[in-house]
Amino acid sequence: MNEFMYYEQANRQIIGLRLAFLTQAIRERTGSVVQHGILKGYVVPPGVWAEYVSGAYILGIYEVAVCALLDHLRKTRRLFVDIGSADGLYGLGLAATGAFDRSFCFEADPEQQDRLAARASALGIAHQTGFAGAADANLALTLSDAGFALGDTVILCDIEGAEFDLFDEPLLQSLSAAHVIIELHQWVAGPEGAASALEGLVRRAGKHFHVRMIDDGLRDMRGLPILQGWSDWDTWLLCSEGRGRLMSWLWLAPLDETPLDARAIDALVLDYQRGFSSR
Repeated sequence: MNEFMYYEQANRQIIGLRLAFLTQAIRERTGSVVQHGILKGYVVPPGVWAEYVSGAYILGIYEVAVCALLDHLRKTRRLFVDIGSADGLYGLGLAATGAFDRSFCFEADPEQQDRLAARASALGIAHQTGFAGAADANLALTLSDAGFALGDTVILCDIEGAEFDLFDEPLLQSLSAAHVIIELHQWVAGPEGAASALEGLVRRAGKHFHVRMIDDGLRDMRGLPILQGWSDWDTWLLCSEGRGRLMSWLWLAPLDETPLDARAIDALVLDYQRGFSSR
């Protein structure tokens, strides 16, 4: 191991320990209850997949661009679908807080499916939630059988790169009445295939939806009441989602609707966060 690699590894360990400490401090100060945003009031259990981002969950700043868009769309859509539910932050949390009337969770891991179902029962929302394994070409039929009208549905997908295989043209056509938000992981195709994977998805989606790209990064942290008096070091570390790169999402909006443009999306994200402020 050369000197650079040694310090890189040491820095990651130190930063990880500090983030774990801050996350625990946030849990203790809040009782693990989400403080702001669309998930306000939801109790965040210990994370199975990513406990180190629980502080961001609780502050309401995790994937804040996605949350702002969901908050916008729930005004006209009352059903939510979570593809790749993991800990159920969205799939359970949005039903538990009443942000959406019903939710349906797709999760490939059978043990995690069982944990999600048990958590839904504990929260008293078992009657509002549905569960299935990995989403596939029969996605639209599965949702129809569950009583989900696509014209009243918002779909969020986070499946670590499998989105490029899942969302082929027939599936996109079958979902064209829904709003679909897809987290992008094009780098899994490798440096030579990343661009073509994304271009292909955008091209396919563009036949059936308005397509918007949403980039992460817009944060307004200093107004959060709980962080008043905290150092910049710790405040901004809590923004970290432990990712190796800046994330992006595709927002697919039905062709018979007029979606926000890029500037309006940025304004939406910032206005959403200004609602958290103590200033």
